[in-house]
Amino acid sequence: MNRFLCFFFAGALLIGCGGGSTGIPARTRILVYGSASGPIFEALRSRYQVSTYRPGAAIGKARLLVIDGSTTSPTQLRDLEAVDSAMKSNSSVLVLNATHQHKVALSAASAQIGAYVNGSHYGYLVTPMGKTGVDIVHAGNSKRHVRTHYSSLSNNGVLTGRSEDKTVEFGLDDALVDRFVDLLDDRLMGILPASRDSGSNPPSQIPRYTACITDSFIDNGNIVPGQTTTTNVTFFFDVYENDGGSNAQYQWLVAYATGLVDPGSPASNDDRTRGWFQTGVEVDISPDPDGNGGQLGYYFYGPQPSDNSYQAQIDFPLQYAGGSQTYSYELNLPGSPQSIPGWSVTMVEPIAENGRAWSFYQTSPYTEPSWESGFSHGFWILDWTVDSLNSTSINQFPIYLGATWRTPSLTTEGVVMQYAVGSTYEQLHAKYDSPGIYTRQHTPITTEPPNPSSVTLLFGRATAP
Repeated sequence: MNRFLCFFFAGALLIGCGGGSTGIPARTRILVYGSASGPIFEALRSRYQVSTYRPGAAIGKARLLVIDGSTTSPTQLRDLEAVDSAMKSNSSVLVLNATHQHKVALSAASAQIGAYVNGSHYGYLVTPMGKTGVDIVHAGNSKRHVRTHYSSLSNNGVLTGRSEDKTVEFGLDDALVDRFVDLLDDRLMGILPASRDSGSNPPSQIPRYTACITDSFIDNGNIVPGQTTTTNVTFFFDVYENDGGSNAQYQWLVAYATGLVDPGSPASNDDRTRGWFQTGVEVDISPDPDGNGGQLGYYFYGPQPSDNSYQAQIDFPLQYAGGSQTYSYELNLPGSPQSIPGWSVTMVEPIAENGRAWSFYQTSPYTEPSWESGFSHGFWILDWTVDSLNSTSINQFPIYLGATWRTPSLTTEGVVMQYAVGSTYEQLHAKYDSPGIYTRQHTPITTEPPNPSSVTLLFGRATAP
């Protein structure tokens, strides 16, 4: 995945859509099938009214059905009628200790669950989004490849440097449990991510399916020393059936992302040391060639390469009623151009050939690899100071982007989509050598996941009966 302008690809821990919550309704009831245990379940017991689910009983006013994969097999889960009842009652379903097989079984248990995130997770929450979509929140182990490069430019023009590579592992600690349960609280209170930023929804008679997943990762100094960094980007995958008559029946896939990447407050910010500040964000959305992704032909993407501001504008013709009518699909992300002073966006090589990857990068006060331009002379000729930082690089960076694909014909198969998001952080330092003499130093930190995250979309859920 080393395909970027001046920085490496970074990933994000996948744990949900949205933020923390307050004001949990009193006496909110959750049902437990069989037995359940573990830190996530104990956190739920402390704030909700827990009851045992009796097979064949109605879900009633319960807001959550809990199933523990440690005590319930995938086969038992697939045959559990309560899953479909919960979905139809607009209640969430939580599978603890969910294996990949549990998630496949969950999608078989209810026609309303038409997507699943691949892999295993300690907590896997599915919440209905209307009748034709789901929101997925999940918490599990994560690994990050971290590369740190140290550069030093002496006053006689000699550049030296070295790199360090390491893998950082993140498990189910108290912070992750708290974050996951906060997101679960949001879902039980009806707080779901908005599915569109600007644009009208297609006519209701067009078969469709939506899956929503968020890359949400908070690092408290494990990767960027002395600084808390946050990634919170929601990915939407919308599948529509195109009915243009006998020779024009296929499906459209619209994949788009909205959110932010926050570098946090710089640990140091004076004229000798400034950092850490953000200099790059990269987002990738690609079909998986090993998961039927080759069926998808790329159609369009946004934003296009631009400087200082950007907007993703996506449109395509969506036929229905046997081709007698056409809906002009339009989506603007955001509704008006997003200002990013001193930054640009361009396209870079994606994970897969028919994928799309965007690189957002700093251009002022310097653009990589010309980091020495971030310094100015002090009182003496060899007295270097660090220039003030670009405000865009030390504040939350807004993410809006999307792309469209289409199948050659109608398919009911599962199609795997890969997605990832990340950042590059840097520090500039004027190192004291002797009175009036300083050496310029530059340290970027980048991360990348060993493998991209992925979701399987069951395209058959977006076809007419």
